[in-house]
Amino acid sequence: MVVLGCIDHETADMMNATLNRPNDPVGWISAVSPGVMLHVEERLNSGVYIRILENVMRPSVTRVYPNQNFIFQQDNCSVHTSHRVATWFQDQNINVLDWPSRNPDVNPIENMWGFLVRHLQKQRQIYRNRQELLTAITDAWHALPQDYIRNLCLSMPNRLRKVLDANGAVTKY
Repeated sequence: MVVLGCIDHETADMMNATLNRPNDPVGWISAVSPGVMLHVEERLNSGVYIRILENVMRPSVTRVYPNQNFIFQQDNCSVHTSHRVATWFQDQNINVLDWPSRNPDVNPIENMWGFLVRHLQKQRQIYRNRQELLTAITDAWHALPQDYIRNLCLSMPNRLRKVLDANGAVTKY
């Protein structure tokens, strides 16, 4: 399972309004790798997202999963679900997990972003500019404990089971 996620509005607000872009940063995680996190310098649209998938996600995931033995999970952000992006995944023979439209809270990367934010808040650092904040986010990403990331990813079967049991309604995750 490879989980990709953009930082959400609430998390960006917790970090500081300095980011000024709800789609910055973007990252992927898996049970065997912390993946890659990058800062998107432009408004995220399907073209930009495909470029990220082609130039960052695909090569870095292929290093971890050379036989392409993974399922890709992303939320239902309109950029992620656009026809153009769906076609790209299909053309690349990448399996994408169907995702419930009203349940982004089961996405494990949201827990990871929250962990990252709490780590930054404990630093009690005041970031004087956007670059300082982005550097701190990158450093915090690299400091994430792999056991924590692995446990988040391995929780996916249980998370999905809870969604099914709740008939697609919100769960504790």
